[in-house]
Amino acid sequence: PEVMAGMAKLWNPVLAPVGLEVDLDNSDAPIHSHDPIVFELVRKGSGEKVAYGQIGSGLRRVLFGMGHLWLLSYGRT
Repeated sequence: PEVMAGMAKLWNPVLAPVGLEVDLDNSDAPIHSHDPIVFELVRKGSGEKVAYGQIGSGLRRVLFGMGHLWLLSYGRT
């Protein structure tokens, strides 16, 4: 859905310098508004899956903060 693509567009520039990107094909979109959004991160060159816990805590904090703020404004004009 639109939410997943929007988050990937927001996160990919932050992930690019460390060689990662969001894999939308294998990510799970929420069915209900209270369901979690599950993103798969992969290495750009090899396509190797990278667990969220494997990235640094600073980067995780930045991604979570950006995503949280973006979702608060999602769908508002």
